[in-house]
Amino acid sequence: MSTPTWFTQNINRLHQSDFNEIADTRYHYLTWKNEGKPRIIFVHGALANAYWFSFLAPFFSQDFEIVCLSLPGHGRSDWLEQYDTEIFLEIIHNHVLPEKKNILIGHSLGAKLSLHYLEQYHKLLQYVILLDPPMGTPFFHTKKRLTQHHKIYPNPESLVERFRIIPKQPMQNPYLYQYIAQHSIQAVDNGFRWQFDPNFFNKCNIGKYTDYQSPPFRTTPIHCIYGENSSITTESVRQYLQKHYPDIHMHALEAAWHAIMIDQPLALQSTIQKILTQATD
Repeated sequence: MSTPTWFTQNINRLHQSDFNEIADTRYHYLTWKNEGKPRIIFVHGALANAYWFSFLAPFFSQDFEIVCLSLPGHGRSDWLEQYDTEIFLEIIHNHVLPEKKNILIGHSLGAKLSLHYLEQYHKLLQYVILLDPPMGTPFFHTKKRLTQHHKIYPNPESLVERFRIIPKQPMQNPYLYQYIAQHSIQAVDNGFRWQFDPNFFNKCNIGKYTDYQSPPFRTTPIHCIYGENSSITTESVRQYLQKHYPDIHMHALEAAWHAIMIDQPLALQSTIQKILTQATD
């Protein structure tokens, strides 16, 4: 499959790559500046990073200011001895505007964190968009023993060839897989390795899906966009969300699995755009 023009234009769109620090934790993020406009904050899933949204962000950069985060343990951000909800929420909060001009979009783990953030700061959010959330599914698998380190490869091409999505799904749109893989590699003294912390799941202490409570007097609309073929946002997960958030809006993407931004990038962009058009009306 050839690389589409929209993708090439988007990844070449001017943006900034920066680092910030909270609680002695250095983290990486990308921004598409647009002063005075509402802000969209993209939060990736487990073992991903900011670049999973970087090819979509320019679609919205004319009407919004965009921030794509790399959480600790991911991308170019620091690894920690333990990952808990508080440090992730602090990082998200660090990029939220003081008045209600914020739209939080989270995929998978990022969707779980978006709901946690909604509990505490719903007055600061204009919209929350959950992308294939994993509540109630056996998603965080721990290992019997910690992995000491990543395997080192002699060249980045070897890693790009090994790039896969968790959970396993068809490898659609190879240009996107290659782009994301290339931005998930760390050069080290004796070769190349993946950027993410290989022990992230063992160190992760994120609140269980049963911990979520809709804040009293919440007026922030919630949307859920899921892949029709997803093994994560199953019917039981959707029923759970509808039970706890009766006003949630559900949107299905055809021919999409868990990694919906890779499977159906333009359909996802179109669905988000329709939601955001309501936000700016």
